[in-house]
Amino acid sequence: MAEGVVRLCTSVLGELHRVIEEDRKRQGRLKNGVEVIKNEMEMVLAMIVDYTEYRDRETTQEKLILQQLQELAYDIEDFVAALWVPGPSGGLVLTATGMDPRPQYGDRIDEFRKILKNLQGQKRTEAKALLRSSQGGGDTDYHSDAMYLVFIDNVQQADVWRDTVDAFPLNDRGSRILVTTSVYSVAVACSSGSYVYRMQSLGQDESKDLFWRRVYGRPTKPANNLVTGSEGIFSKCGGLPLALTSIANHLSIKSNYLTKSCCEDVSKYLGRDYLSGNTTVSTFRQLRKLLVQCYDNLPDYDHRIYLLYLSIFPEGHKVKNKSLIRRLVAEGLVPKDGSKCFDVLVDRCTVDPVQDCGTVLKKCQVRGVVLEYITEKAVSKNFVTLIHKQERLRKVDSNVARVRRLSIQSSTKERYSDVEDKSAIRSLTIFKSDLFAFQSCKMLRLLDLENCEGLNKGTLDDICHLLLLKYLSLRKTGINELPSKINKLQHLQTLNIQDTQVKTLPMEVIMLPKLAYLFGKFELPKSPKDKWELEQFLTKKSELHTLSGFVIKNKQVPSRASSPSCARSSFFTSTLQICASCLKGRKRVLPPDPNPAAHAFAPIRSNAGALDFPSQINLGDFISSLEKRFTTLDSVSIDSSRLCKEFLGSLKGPSTISSIKLRGQLDSLPDSITLNGLCNLTKLQLISTGLSSHDLSNLQTLSCLEYLKLSEHRDGFWDGRFVVNKDGFESLQQLCFEAPKLPKLQFNEGAMRSLTSLQLICANPPITTYFSSSFQLQESIEGFLHLTHLNEVILHDSANEAKMEAWKTAANRHINRPCVMKKQPKSNNSEE
Repeated sequence: MAEGVVRLCTSVLGELHRVIEEDRKRQGRLKNGVEVIKNEMEMVLAMIVDYTEYRDRETTQEKLILQQLQELAYDIEDFVAALWVPGPSGGLVLTATGMDPRPQYGDRIDEFRKILKNLQGQKRTEAKALLRSSQGGGDTDYHSDAMYLVFIDNVQQADVWRDTVDAFPLNDRGSRILVTTSVYSVAVACSSGSYVYRMQSLGQDESKDLFWRRVYGRPTKPANNLVTGSEGIFSKCGGLPLALTSIANHLSIKSNYLTKSCCEDVSKYLGRDYLSGNTTVSTFRQLRKLLVQCYDNLPDYDHRIYLLYLSIFPEGHKVKNKSLIRRLVAEGLVPKDGSKCFDVLVDRCTVDPVQDCGTVLKKCQVRGVVLEYITEKAVSKNFVTLIHKQERLRKVDSNVARVRRLSIQSSTKERYSDVEDKSAIRSLTIFKSDLFAFQSCKMLRLLDLENCEGLNKGTLDDICHLLLLKYLSLRKTGINELPSKINKLQHLQTLNIQDTQVKTLPMEVIMLPKLAYLFGKFELPKSPKDKWELEQFLTKKSELHTLSGFVIKNKQVPSRASSPSCARSSFFTSTLQICASCLKGRKRVLPPDPNPAAHAFAPIRSNAGALDFPSQINLGDFISSLEKRFTTLDSVSIDSSRLCKEFLGSLKGPSTISSIKLRGQLDSLPDSITLNGLCNLTKLQLISTGLSSHDLSNLQTLSCLEYLKLSEHRDGFWDGRFVVNKDGFESLQQLCFEAPKLPKLQFNEGAMRSLTSLQLICANPPITTYFSSSFQLQESIEGFLHLTHLNEVILHDSANEAKMEAWKTAANRHINRPCVMKKQPKSNNSEE
């Protein structure tokens, strides 16, 4: 509870500070009242932080106090946000709700101050000192000649490993030290460069065998009604043995009297009745202890808020980190740089990373049992309220709390009547459900209507009256236009209209003062009559960070606008990303154009996102305005043979580009001098270029390259050998080939000393093309054993068992014994 109150109070302070700074001329009692609230909230926040730092658990009284304080902070923030709205001259206008806030809230704040001071005076618990394991020199001498086997379970700090190594020195007696940990960074520190094995969850068959064996005490085939009733259990456990055995031990009490409804009830109320803080069921004690440890041991409030926020998404949903950060920032829950939270949760195995081909993890997924725990915790803190299918409203049991953050999952309008008071809702997210009547939700900061049906002009007009809105997603809603009155959304930061029927972007969207992230596929609007006004706005007031793509038609674009040199200069100083490819995305939006000269798809990237503007106008004025705020190019993605050639022809070193993705026919690559000048290039993807293996081998002079993907979609393009010589690709960590037929590969000794991942995505070629009868790499791959740091080999997801076994046999001969696995097929179920 405390972390939510702390973050909320911080948000309130920021809002109060903004109001005071934006209207310094405001005089009298109203201004003084706002400043008093700000000062009081600062003191309350300091006391909460100071108090909770020394408290292991919250009493019932303390929970009630914090809950009331949270509701107070919400009301103050909503009051301040609604008190002033931007006026036509850029100043502040007092609304009809304006009043002196001090009489309404001042006494309550004083009361909370007194209570918190009393609580602060209570005896504080002393932090337990961590004892560091170490051994003396005498013991070291004893172990030097002895064979030992050391097993250390659940190591949380790398220091434990270092102390163990010091106590048990290396010898030639066949000694071993085995370590398990739930922290990936600790595992890497303990691995000494060896492969880190991730413990896999049980498969469906193994899960069912373990579960029913624990339920009945012996291998038993369950009745058909129990098979149906237990489906939800296996879904939520996700193959985690501790979760399976905890539920099985609980159900084993009924054993032969077990019914379908018993299984369904455990699955349905797993979080509320068995994982919550109020549970007394002993069979879940160990599981709950582990979950509590995962949550409580997170570094700070930001990480806990990040984890709790994942309870908004339904089970099995793949969440994109950048999208989640934009949501959290829009609600004032985390700082703008919140990506560290994602990294920490993945590192601690609290959430599962969704692995794509690439060097950076972008998505995560929460296992069912973890999701149940954090959902129950989020509900109990009034952090989120859920409407799930046809179940009753899942909210905190309190008469004080109001619905603030609503998530609707696979439900219908009949359940919406459970939400009696909508006036305080600040976040509304709908997943595969009927449209919720949000017209009275005037405090909305976030509105996510992705995949909702039934949106019309009236719905969009209603959205334009949500004056506090900061995040709006209309993705896959079927809308075909945006109203010009969208200019009322002066606080809007993120707008997503991907996969809609919107063809033309209103200029009012471009002119939104706070808009930073724009995603979609539509045409650039016609230039306004007052071009000077547009230029002044873009150069001085616009906060655009990401334009996700636009399509440029050659015959309608001036030569300067489509030239790579212009593209290179066209980036915001805040690293604006422009990705202009209508072919980009999980699926092709348009088929390959048989006449490449008709269009120029010019995607240019710099840090996030994607969007398309098929231009029907002269783009000179628009681009020239953007150029005045843009600086160096950070990343490029081009889907056009002509523009790919022009871009490569314009490359000069030294260059600031860190990422290049080119799709289209190429005649050749830049010369070695130009390649050597790409000193900041870390990621390179070349797709359907038609270049020979010999030409592609010349890329090995890119000394800082960390990720290389070479892809062809037709047979017969690669000939000769792809040879990597000594010191070639010295920084490369991931090498990916993707084609119906792979080139011949030759890795000489000393090549790719940093390579950890080799991805050969080829649909099930004959084994004989890779291995001899003794399973040594021949003909197509030579020098496999020279890749001394290789940790994994990833094959096509269609690779048969024979091919997998052949690779595993070859991998066992490798000094590092790399893991051989199949590439996971892509899923469309993700939050963008």
